[in-house]
Order: sequence, then structure tokens, then C-alpha cells
Amino acid sequence: MRKRILCFLLALCCLPLHAFALDPALPAALPSDIPDNAWYYRDVADLFELGIARARDDGMFAPLSDITRAEFVAMLAAMSGESMTPFSVGSSFADVPQDSWYTAAINWAYVGCIVNGKSSDTFAPDAPITREELSASLLRYFTHMKIKPELRRLPRVFTDAARISPFARDAVRAVSRADIVSGYPNGSFAPHKTASRAEACRMVRAVYDMQKGVLSGMTDVLVLLYHNFEETEIPPNLSPKYSTTEAKFRADLDALLAMGLQPISLAQYYRGDYDKTVDSFILNFDDGYRSNYEIAWPILKEYGIHADIFMTTEKFYCDNRFDPAMAREMEASGIVTVYSHSVKHEDMSKLDHDTLVRRLMASQHAITREFPAPRDFFFAYPHGLYNEETAHTLYREVGVQLQLVLNNLPDELHGKLGLVPRRNVAFDTDVAALAREYFRLP
Repeated sequence: MRKRILCFLLALCCLPLHAFALDPALPAALPSDIPDNAWYYRDVADLFELGIARARDDGMFAPLSDITRAEFVAMLAAMSGESMTPFSVGSSFADVPQDSWYTAAINWAYVGCIVNGKSSDTFAPDAPITREELSASLLRYFTHMKIKPELRRLPRVFTDAARISPFARDAVRAVSRADIVSGYPNGSFAPHKTASRAEACRMVRAVYDMQKGVLSGMTDVLVLLYHNFEETEIPPNLSPKYSTTEAKFRADLDALLAMGLQPISLAQYYRGDYDKTVDSFILNFDDGYRSNYEIAWPILKEYGIHADIFMTTEKFYCDNRFDPAMAREMEASGIVTVYSHSVKHEDMSKLDHDTLVRRLMASQHAITREFPAPRDFFFAYPHGLYNEETAHTLYREVGVQLQLVLNNLPDELHGKLGLVPRRNVAFDTDVAALAREYFRLP
């Protein structure tokens, strides 16, 4: 074994430096045995699109079959974004062929201390991986990638904790607190149970989401929510909670810029495409009032600041709302993007599962029909009303990337499910004071 590793490392050292460039992911078509109503559909579909998951030799995915040790390691290798070229020479184990599709991934994982062999000379690539082995590998993956797992839950005491092997106890504790690997409804963890390919995709997708946030440096930003704008004063029939004036909006922007805050868009935030050393704010407008077009948009153009508008699609042609032609004109300027705010502006948390999905997709289809330019799948809850079940459905099943809500998130949902809190700006809101408090500025 020692001789084999030495030969492998010597071969590795002889590779040219350009071999360490990132390999592009090659997404594959989704196999036909992934039903679109399955609980694992979104996880598997996303990982296929990212080039992290792959079909088996027969073209099927076999979601409920056990995932093998080689298959799981290959997913971690693909997710890392690191080049496998340097690890394609030689083999670290006697039972890992030098020319197999998984050889480089296993070499990479072994050299990176992400996995161990089943013995000093064997890896057992075709053997299923247990839940405790999977947990240990995930924690070592975090270490290799220099990522600290987020602690999203309180420590759990599993009913079968005594059955968890000593080597995996810390890992099980860490990945369960990070909400990556869950226990079962009866309170057990089942450490020696094998994991299915679908279960592994759910876990890897959770790690990918966490990794994406950490590696992109996504930080807290102040998302400011406006609704209606008036030229000089707010009429008595309108609430100052949801309306402001042109002068007040200008004053808000001047105050934020004077504090050195950086205006960015939701898309920039989602991709981490902004200077994270500078405190940032995002402008959101809800409901699609015509005043967004007539009053706010000219100011945005003047200041060169982007705003994301969430439109209730059923009201596209109401008298006090902008119409699609106006929205397309705003989008053409490059400083406005329109997203979904539902069809009817109803409390989404009170809808049953099927109605929730149907209404959301109807709204999203209306958006993509009227605005064919590519856009992310961001959604703002009407009135900011949601619950954890609703958030899980939209994020895990429907594929919403960011979910915009109001005010602070509960600790157990912070940084989870793409949830982003916003602060409503009323006419009497001191935006500068709000920003100082949010960013803890003097």
C-alpha cells in the first residue's frame, strides 16, 4: 500500500501546473426514472444540471437504490470544483482500477483526507455507504474545502446514539446540527443504515447550498421595501406605511449613499457578485404600482441604482399598476428586474400544497411570458406571510432560489431555504437610523 501511494504521489508531482485548472461541469439529461412529483426531484434535477449527479450505466438514476462509496465520492469531487486531472494517474487502492470513471475522484478524496479505505489496501468502491460513513466524509469535505458548517439546529440526542461508531460521533453531531443529515421520525439516526441515491442527493444539495454561500462570501445586506410613490404628499386615502413621496425617496437614497453603503441587486447578492467588504443595500418595490414607473424609475436612472420589482400578475392591467409594456421599458434600461409576487396577493401560508404550487407557477409563467429575458426564480411573499412548510415546498420542490419575507427570520431559518428578510420603508421611516442599527454603525 505504501509503495502504491508513493508511486501515485510521484506521478502527481510530475504533472504540469496547468493540470490543476478547474474542470468544467458537464450537465447531463435527467433520467426518465425521476418523477417530477417525487420528494427528491428538485435535489436530483439541480445536481444533474450542475454536473454533480450522474446516471448509472443503463441510463437510469435508480433513486431508491443504495449509493455506493465510489458514487458518493464522485459527487463530492464534482461539487468541489477542483481539477481531477492530477489524480487520474495511478490508484491509491488495490481494488480501484487505474482506468475507472471513479479512480481520480477516489484518489482525490483519499489524498485530501476526505475518505479512508475499508482496509489498508482496499476501498470497496461498489459497496454501499452507511449514514455514519457518509456523515464523516461530509465533515472531512468541509475541512478540506475550509468551510465551517453552519449550526442551524440545537444538538440532537438520537435514541440510538450509543450505536454510532466513535469515529463518526463528532461528524454526526456536526452535520445534524447543520441540518444536512437528519434523523428519523422515531428519534433514531440509524448510523449503520445505508443511504439511497436520492437521500445522498438531498444531503449533497444541502452541502452545495452552504458551500455556495460561504465561497461566494454572501453576507447580510439591508433589503429595503417600498410600495407606492407620490409626487408631493400622500393623499388621506392612502396609508403612509405603504407610500412615500418623491422627495423622501431621494432623501433616503442620499442618506444611504452618504453613509458609504453600496447599492446592489438581488441577482448580484445571490451570485456573490459584489464587494463584500462594503455594507450593501438592495431596493425592492412590491405590487407593481404605476408610480414605480412614473416617479421612482426616473430617480433610479438619475442615481444609477437598481431596483427589483415584485409584481402581482393578476393586476398587470389595473388602473394604478404599470402594464407589461412599461415594465419591459424599465427592464430595458438595465436597472430594473421584475419578479413574481403571486397571482392574487393572498396569504400563501394558508394554501394547501397543490394550490400553493399551482398558484406560484401560474404567476411565474405569467412573468416569463411577458418578460422573455432570462431571470432568476425569486419570489416575494404577499404581506411577508409564510411558514416553514411553505418555504420548504417553494425552495425544495418548486425551485425558488430566493424567498423574500418581512423583518427578522427565526434562528432556525436564518440562512436557510433561500429566505431573505426585508425592512418595510414607510413615509416616516428614518432610513439612516435603520441602516446604522442594522449594520451596527456608530
